[in-house]
Amino acid sequence: MKIESIKNRDLKMLVQIHVENFENFFLTNLGFDFLLIYYEALLSMKESIALGLYYKSKLVGFSIGVTISSGINKKILKSNFKKFLLVGVKIIICNPKIIFRLLRGFNKKELIKNDFTGELLSISIDKKHRNNGYGKTLLSAFEKEMKAKGMKYLSLTTDFSNNKSVNQFYSSNGYLIQSTFQLSRDRIMNRYIKEI
Repeated sequence: MKIESIKNRDLKMLVQIHVENFENFFLTNLGFDFLLIYYEALLSMKESIALGLYYKSKLVGFSIGVTISSGINKKILKSNFKKFLLVGVKIIICNPKIIFRLLRGFNKKELIKNDFTGELLSISIDKKHRNNGYGKTLLSAFEKEMKAKGMKYLSLTTDFSNNKSVNQFYSSNGYLIQSTFQLSRDRIMNRYIKEI
């Protein structure tokens, strides 16, 4: 196994891992094409850190986050508006109510306003390579990259309900719950933070 920066050529595999591991999550429900644009935008940003876990040159896991999370979704939308518009029209035609959820996501209030706090947006290992300690290794490498970029803390948000193993993973890796909040009518979230 090798950890290195994710290459653009691995975008489709990254999205495939996301789709397989985040079934029925909001971003996943927006579709493969939406996720391709979203992750491509993140990879191109100077504020992002994107690490891949490679096995025999194949991407089998990833971690991606940003050093400045404030306004990141708006920045992604602005810089890729035409691409999102094309994909978004199809999404909205199929599910018109989703527009409200999308707007809420792009206008969400920032929970942490600190120049020294990075944010882990997503981390995942494909199902074939789980339970081998690779998630812990990838998270540790991500924390080191954040620290090298001047971050003192790393935060992340994950579901509170029906997510015991993920919450245990973060707790066992030194993350503390900073807050628990209601994101939507049916979704409660934990905000974790760790000094790195």
